[in-house]
Amino acid sequence: SSIFVAIGPVGQVLAYLGTQMASMTSSMNLKQRPEVAGALSGLDNGGFWEEGGKLYRVAASPTIANDQVLGAIVLGYEVNDSAAISMAKVTASNIAFIINKKIVATNLTNDREELLSAFRTNNTMLDQAMIRKSESDPLAFSIKGERYLGVASPVIASPGTDGQDKKVIAT
Repeated sequence: SSIFVAIGPVGQVLAYLGTQMASMTSSMNLKQRPEVAGALSGLDNGGFWEEGGKLYRVAASPTIANDQVLGAIVLGYEVNDSAAISMAKVTASNIAFIINKKIVATNLTNDREELLSAFRTNNTMLDQAMIRKSESDPLAFSIKGERYLGVASPVIASPGTDGQDKKVIAT
């Protein structure tokens, strides 16, 4: 995993390894992130974190002893082109993750610019999907003469250090 974070009982970062998240510090408190808050209340859960223009898939679990939650552990990996290629193989579909109108991961690595252009053409529909927090209507587009039909599904990543929702589109 590219992220391993040990978290204390009130959400403070006790230790972290392997993280490429530039904002991660040992003095940071992550309780505002839903995955951490859930783990500190005793629940296993997962979600997405967006940091520094990168997307991470994370899972958080409570650390429990004698029926008392002592903290949490967060594990995760960067959602990059390699991860998108693996997801595309499993789902038999093409996949792209977009943050702030930039593709951060896709299995269509050679068609990144054309794919982004197709999304820009359908920007209003994508924005509406984000506002509704539900799938968009089907999007029809072509890349190098090949026709595609896609659906944009918003992935609401955990609040970042500024406390705001981080919106990500996955198709």
